[in-house]
Amino acid sequence: MRVTRAGAGLALASALLLAGCAQGGDDPADETSAADEQSGGAEESAEDEPDDDAASDCPELAVGEAVDVAVLAQCAADATAQVAGYAAETDLGGSASQVRVNTDPQALHMTSAMGEVVVVDGVTYVRTTGEWQEGDPESSDPLIAGLSAAGENIDSLDPAAQAAAMTGVELTVTGTDTRLDQEVFVISGEGEVEGAAVSTVMYVTADYAVLGNESSADVSGTTIDTVITVTAWDEAQDISAPM
Repeated sequence: MRVTRAGAGLALASALLLAGCAQGGDDPADETSAADEQSGGAEESAEDEPDDDAASDCPELAVGEAVDVAVLAQCAADATAQVAGYAAETDLGGSASQVRVNTDPQALHMTSAMGEVVVVDGVTYVRTTGEWQEGDPESSDPLIAGLSAAGENIDSLDPAAQAAAMTGVELTVTGTDTRLDQEVFVISGEGEVEGAAVSTVMYVTADYAVLGNESSADVSGTTIDTVITVTAWDEAQDISAPM
């Protein structure tokens, strides 16, 4: 499958299947906005402080119950805002990447077959096979451009973005499982996202921490499988600017 620079960057950023579904053209914020509209604008403004009691306002998850995508996305966003940091591994169509994220202040370190990305203090640094350099999404080098786009879309990495990306999918709690020694609810569903048939399984704790996701999408006749496994949750990561 041919991937545009923006598409490569978003795929690296583990923005689930939307990079392929949108063919690299959409901003992940658009999907989050769609979720906001469905929830009646419940998303907090950028100026608002995270609400420590936000999780208590979220519906209790229970096997057999339907789950509203917009509510799940908002509750997952609230849960993510409360943690110091996390780490995850992603396999997108056979391409593996690892990411470590701190939430406040926001910082990121991602490695993949394409190279590495670090974002610190809002500045993106990328490296393929040579020295580190500042990110340039307009670079004539598609690897540099893709990695830089991933850095600029840091928000698409958080687990809440995974949930928001499922707008158009009917979700139901189908069982329970264990992730990171925590009991999680298995939330499954099928639907259509950006014209692509999508099926997904998410692993979500009672307080809405998304600890994993397995999705499959049929994009123009090509099946893309994505597996996201959270390997550390609420743990600050050692991330610093490389230059």
